[in-house]
Amino acid sequence: MTPHDPLSADYEKAQVRATMWLDAKRAHDDGRIRATEVRASDFIGPRSESYLGLFIPRIIANKSCQVIGNIDAPHSWNYTKDVAHTLVTCAQDERSWGRAWHAPAIPRVPCARPLTTSHVS
Repeated sequence: MTPHDPLSADYEKAQVRATMWLDAKRAHDDGRIRATEVRASDFIGPRSESYLGLFIPRIIANKSCQVIGNIDAPHSWNYTKDVAHTLVTCAQDERSWGRAWHAPAIPRVPCARPLTTSHVS
């Protein structure tokens, strides 16, 4: 997921999200509301409720777990505190309005590739 990817998806949940942003952006452009969007993938960090956050304690306890999807597929992870910082920054900065932003993803090195689930765990 990058800012350069098209705003399209082939599954219903993502289509609903895209429609919601386009509707909010249109209302912003028409002057009816002020809108910005912060995008993030799966969350990792304190009190994270993503599937990764749910099975890390099992791995630490040396217990088995089941993972949805391909654990070797590249994936972007967002640290919850980074997402919170991005949300606060966008809410307080006038330059953020009318635009979509991507929260920093792990790894934070711009040229690095997304990590697989097996690498993160």
